[in-house]
Amino acid sequence: MEIQALSGATVSQLHEEDLLCMVESGQSVKDLKKLLAGEVGYSRFRQRLFSEEMGELQDDMPVRKLPSLQLVILDFCAPEEANSEALLLACQNNRVVEVEQLLQKPLDPNRRGTGHPPVLPMSSAAAQGYLEVVRLLLEAGADKNAANQDGATALIKAAANGHLEVVRVLLEAGADKIAAKQDGAAALMIAAQNGHLEVVRALLEAGADKNAAMQNGATALIMAADNGHLEVVRVLLDAGASFLPG
Repeated sequence: MEIQALSGATVSQLHEEDLLCMVESGQSVKDLKKLLAGEVGYSRFRQRLFSEEMGELQDDMPVRKLPSLQLVILDFCAPEEANSEALLLACQNNRVVEVEQLLQKPLDPNRRGTGHPPVLPMSSAAAQGYLEVVRLLLEAGADKNAANQDGATALIKAAANGHLEVVRVLLEAGADKIAAKQDGAAALMIAAQNGHLEVVRALLEAGADKNAAMQNGATALIMAADNGHLEVVRVLLDAGASFLPG
């Protein structure tokens, strides 16, 4: 099955055996769009697929054997056409279905709220541990390393609040584990300070800098010790962390 752009150029070609596998396993148009995302460089939320026989294919339709499909990539809604607070509010309140619907418009997942300071949907969802929302935003192309005004990224926010599964998903997505806030505090330091043992372990396993220091010279080990988190201190020492920066 050929998938063509409006120009008629072939942008992807699904081999007969792969198409048959999708049909027989009951996969949906949504699954097909996910597959295409890696090839065309646009998330499923911005894709629209059409066939001469059926018109626009909806996400919940089963994949069918068709000779060709036409792919249209939508631009994000212009700022004046989009409620810039809608996506942020949906993310802040863990309204997963609404987040999906808004991303389908499609809204830009990196659009900040209009509050003061402006907040990113991704960092807001990560801070509260809303795993499915974080996954949707990542799938939509949200910048996993974008920071709020204080320099806090989604990974820092999730680590600070002990949201282990969100931390893992962000690390798997390639989030910057050494990014730091304006005061020099990175995710590992803040997780250690707050006693989030499993988050500390996950960050160490991912290769976070165990001896990085804040501007005041405090390392993760110092912060864990100062706050009485004995198990975190032990894990950091076992990993070779030092009380001295560097």
